Amino acid sequence: MCIRKERKVLEVLKSAFFIPTLFMYIVLLIVGVSNNDSFPEILWHAAILLIFSIFAPVFLVLAVPKILFFYIFFIFSILAQKRIYDFKQYKNFFLSLNAVIWIIFGFFLITTIRA
Repeated sequence: MCIRKERKVLEVLKSAFFIPTLFMYIVLLIVGVSNNDSFPEILWHAAILLIFSIFAPVFLVLAVPKILFFYIFFIFSILAQKRIYDFKQYKNFFLSLNAVIWIIFGFFLITTIRA
């Protein structure tokens, strides 16, 4: 029974990692190329997204109350980047959409672990 529960959690983690991350890499590439952004700028956003995608499931499993703070911090950091660096509004929209997708997957993961 414990092994079955671990497999279920790992399957949810895999889907929570790959689906939003793959979607956002495609969106970042399309938006970056269409806005004629430099290659280092696209790589910078991809690196931030990769770091967030790797650590978000870990935070989901280890600390349920801290994850809400983590998501709120991530959303506000996107808004702060828009003010400071004057990024294109489409990038901020899609990164915010990624945060919303992670929140949905996070609550799905939390309910799966508790079930």
